[in-house]
Amino acid sequence: MREAGDAESDAYDAAAASEADAKAWISLTEVRPTTLLGVLALLRHAEQHAADHDGMAGAPAVEDVFGIIADGLANILRADQDSEPFSVESAATLNFEGYDIDTPLRDPREWAERLSHQALGLHVAGRVMRQGRDELATWIGGAAEAKAVAETMLKALNYAYEEFEGLAKFIDAARTRYLIAMSALALKSEAQG
Repeated sequence: MREAGDAESDAYDAAAASEADAKAWISLTEVRPTTLLGVLALLRHAEQHAADHDGMAGAPAVEDVFGIIADGLANILRADQDSEPFSVESAATLNFEGYDIDTPLRDPREWAERLSHQALGLHVAGRVMRQGRDELATWIGGAAEAKAVAETMLKALNYAYEEFEGLAKFIDAARTRYLIAMSALALKSEAQG
């Protein structure tokens, strides 16, 4: 049998949770999203909680919250329009020097051998992304019975992430340099007639 103190404690906990929830909703008026992901996060939060908080004393009205989100989106779009568009002419003016990279230049076969170690991480990632939470938990639970397998899968994901994150930055820098050099070549060819 529950005692009166338990009911009071439950009521206090509910009131504290409600107050915290209200403060979180009110704090939306102070948020100014600066990225599209920020706008999306605010939209999702408003979508989930607007009905519970609209008209709450001291809280922003739903239309004000959506106005804040719209203003943030307008600022992001305006900033994109204000930035100078990338052109062959502007790219051709950029310059860079070569790096002295310690690792030797690899041929495609050597790269394939090196990256074959990440194949397990790619396989695990593919399996993870195709499963819902509960299905994934069951799959991991099956591997967890052989604890070494579960740890190996996590290590494979971590190792592949670190390797591919570094390679993505390396390739992005190489792609940028390639575009700059192509732009310079195009302008040179154009000037020569």
